[in-house]
Amino acid sequence: MQKRKKAKEKFWYTALLLPGFALFIFSIVIPFISGIQVSFTSWDGIGQVMKYVGVKNYLLLLRSPDFWNSVGHSFYFAILITVSNNVLSLAVALGLNRAFKGRGALRTAFFFPTCLSTVLAAFIWSFLFRESLAPLFGGMSLLGNYKTVIPGIVLIALWNGLGINVVIYLAGLSNISRELYEAARVDGANALQSFKSVTVPMLMPSITVCVTMTLIGGLKEFATTMAATGGGPGKASEMVSIHIYKNLYSYYQAGYGQAVAIVFVLILIVCGGILSKVLRSREVEA
Repeated sequence: MQKRKKAKEKFWYTALLLPGFALFIFSIVIPFISGIQVSFTSWDGIGQVMKYVGVKNYLLLLRSPDFWNSVGHSFYFAILITVSNNVLSLAVALGLNRAFKGRGALRTAFFFPTCLSTVLAAFIWSFLFRESLAPLFGGMSLLGNYKTVIPGIVLIALWNGLGINVVIYLAGLSNISRELYEAARVDGANALQSFKSVTVPMLMPSITVCVTMTLIGGLKEFATTMAATGGGPGKASEMVSIHIYKNLYSYYQAGYGQAVAIVFVLILIVCGGILSKVLRSREVEA
C-alpha cells in the first residue's frame, strides 16, 4: 500500500514537471542548438541557403571593435546597476523594516515603478531628461551625451527595477530574529557593528539572489536601452544584446549575430557561475 502511494506521488510529480521541462526544451535547448548551427554559416536570416563558413564568424567577432565595445558597455552598465541597485535597495529595505506610520503606503510607492512596462519607463524618463532635466546638465539630455548616456540608462533601470530587490531584502530582514540583535547589544555592539556581524551574514542568501539576478540582468540589458537610445548616440550605449539584434534584423548577418549570441551566453554562464560560487561560499562562512 505504501509503495503504491509513493508510486502515485512520483507519477504526479513527474506529470507536473513535464510541461515545464517540455517548455524548457522547446524554447531554450532546441533554439540554442539551432543557433550554434547557424553561427557556422553566412545565413542572412531571410533566404533558404545557408553556406557553411566554419569558424569565420567567431574569428570575425574576435577582431571586431564593435563587439568588444559592446561587451565593455554591457559590463559597465551591469556593474553600475548591480552596485547602485543593491546598495540603494538594501538601504531602503532597512528603512522600511522599521515600524512607523505610513510604512505600508511607502512600501507600495517604492514597488509601484516595477509594475510599469520597461519600455514605458524608458519613454517617460527620455522625455524628462530631454524636456525637464536638460538644464541641470548644461542644456543637453543625459542620454544625448557620450559620457553620460550609460549612467542615464542606469538611472532609468534603477527607478524601474528597484522594488524587486527591496521586496527580497525585506523578506530576508523579516526572518532575522530580534534575539540576535539583543545578544549583539549585550556584547556591546553598536548599530554599525550589529549590521556587519548580524544583518549582513544573515542576509547573505538574499544578497546572493539579488546580486546575481541584477548582474546577469544587467549584462543581458536590452529593452530599456533600445527604447531610450537605440544604442546611441552613435554606438555609445550599444550593449551586446543590441549588437546582436542589429546584426540579426538590421544588417541581415544572422550567422555572425548567432556567433555573438553563443559567445555571450558562454560569458554569462562563466560570470554567473563565478559570482554564485563566491557569494555562496560567504553564505557557508556566515
